[in-house]
Amino acid sequence: MTSKNFFTAVFFLLILLLAFGMRAHTFFMPHWQGDEGLQVSLAMKYDALGLDALNRDRVELRPSVFAGFPGWQFMVVALDKNSDPGSVNESPGTHAPLFPVMLAASHRWLAPGQPFVVVQSKPEGDGRDMMFKKYFLRTQAWAVAVPLLSGLLTVVLMFFFIRRLWGVRAAFCAMIFSAVYPGWVAASVQVLPGVLTLFL
Repeated sequence: MTSKNFFTAVFFLLILLLAFGMRAHTFFMPHWQGDEGLQVSLAMKYDALGLDALNRDRVELRPSVFAGFPGWQFMVVALDKNSDPGSVNESPGTHAPLFPVMLAASHRWLAPGQPFVVVQSKPEGDGRDMMFKKYFLRTQAWAVAVPLLSGLLTVVLMFFFIRRLWGVRAAFCAMIFSAVYPGWVAASVQVLPGVLTLFL
């Protein structure tokens, strides 16, 4: 490896680390906001029912608190087996399936045998996030992995695409832009299909 290739590889990795650092807080954010909850519910249905999920529109939502986490609210999503009042969600058949199916696959890989849990809310101004990192990595990492990896792969593809057209300098400029652009960062930290669409 020449010194030029070495410095290119090092700079590439530094930008990728920058992109990850700007998105890493997603592991500890609430992810039961708006359509995020819908995507988590759809993923649970696909995981539990496969294609039969297309005929199921009800899920059971269990707001939960866990010992040792005062002020933190979690949401556990499960099938509504007793037809009790829960949440009526739209059928998976009315939504593009790729993103929730990828969430379901991520859950099977990163949280096998665990319930579908995400953070619903956390205390304002709580500076103790570091205490809970291990717990969050065990619970909602499955949910944030898909948009986070899609966002990082978009940064990588941007480099190779632009390098092919205009060279290494332009590729690094484009890579830095995609790593720090607020809109792309925001899309990468939400459990929503937007960043996956951008990647594809």
